[in-house]
Amino acid sequence: MHAETKPNEGIGARMGIRVTVGKWKGHRFYKWRASYIEGGKRKKKGFKTKKEAEKWAGDHEAESLEHGTGATLTSVERSTVLETRADLDKCGLTLREAVQYAIGQHQRSGESITVSSAVAEIIDVKIKAGMSVFYVNDLTSRLNIFAEDFGNRMVNTVTHTEIEEWLHKRKQSPLSTNKYIQLLSMMFERAMKGGYLDSNPSKKVEKARVRESEIGILTPDELKRLLEKADAEIVPVFAIGAFAGLRRSEIERLDWSDVNFNSKQIRVRKSKTSAGNRIVDVSATLHAWLKPHEKKSGKVWPRNGRKIYDTSKRAAGFGNPDTLTKKEEESGLKLQPWPDNALRHSFASHQLAHHRNADDLALTLGHRGTDLIFRHYRALVDAEQAAAYWAILPVAKP
Repeated sequence: MHAETKPNEGIGARMGIRVTVGKWKGHRFYKWRASYIEGGKRKKKGFKTKKEAEKWAGDHEAESLEHGTGATLTSVERSTVLETRADLDKCGLTLREAVQYAIGQHQRSGESITVSSAVAEIIDVKIKAGMSVFYVNDLTSRLNIFAEDFGNRMVNTVTHTEIEEWLHKRKQSPLSTNKYIQLLSMMFERAMKGGYLDSNPSKKVEKARVRESEIGILTPDELKRLLEKADAEIVPVFAIGAFAGLRRSEIERLDWSDVNFNSKQIRVRKSKTSAGNRIVDVSATLHAWLKPHEKKSGKVWPRNGRKIYDTSKRAAGFGNPDTLTKKEEESGLKLQPWPDNALRHSFASHQLAHHRNADDLALTLGHRGTDLIFRHYRALVDAEQAAAYWAILPVAKP
């Protein structure tokens, strides 16, 4: 049995990384060899002289001690490396890369902001940019709902998977889901500009597919009930949406001076993002609903309009069924979801069925062509239903 040299009997021996040096009998090229363990397997390395073998053995033990198997690495740390090796391979990461990434994330968390702060920042940016009151209110309402669940989280820790799960639990329409994705993406983009996160998780969220059949409209009976139950201050808003097809944001900007009762036309002023002004005809039905509320000037949209708008819808039976109060249940009130853009879609569908003029409808709605008209509004209602829709008139007071 050949004699062996054991250069590091201290730490290296205790940690299981000791390298033994001995003669290599019978080898064609090398007289000395160094035996060591790597990856759980015993290996050998040949040398021509004993001095070379011992130097390599000492260097190898020192290197092993310095890079992970030294006395400062606990048994828990060593087992963690072994247990996560397969997961690291699946991710295509080395242990060093994974550790550096984790450290970077931790450091960035200290330099990031909460979701609530990110929401407040994007709202402030839009206000300073001069966006409409309706736009800012809608943005604030939606993002504050998101902040109720994620407000205390650092903005750079929210994942696209969490956003998808949150949207799924809301059980809302595809249009509402896509609207949330759009607004959240805008918020995260702003946070990225501030250096608070590296990537936008919303961009990885799959958008909901909006089918043509999902375009929601009100039936003549539902619209009649809405107008009858509505607060008098908000009736012009509902009537203009249902019988002229103006967007809610357009109605919020509308002044009574833009409604010409003599020429029976409404001038829809352009917004900062629209192409220009347009003229919309006032039908006999709409004229009948607006005449009792006629004013020379002033906003058509009333003060506290959002609250009155929502309260009137609820009185007519529109709202989230899960939000019924005990008092409402006892009164027999039943709620059904309010379709997205219900008034504008209802106008377009019944107008097309009644007049069968897609070009004129596109002009009224402010569309550049008839593609959206045929894609969304054709064949949703028949002529009989359309006639009933345009026959809805206010009840004369005694």
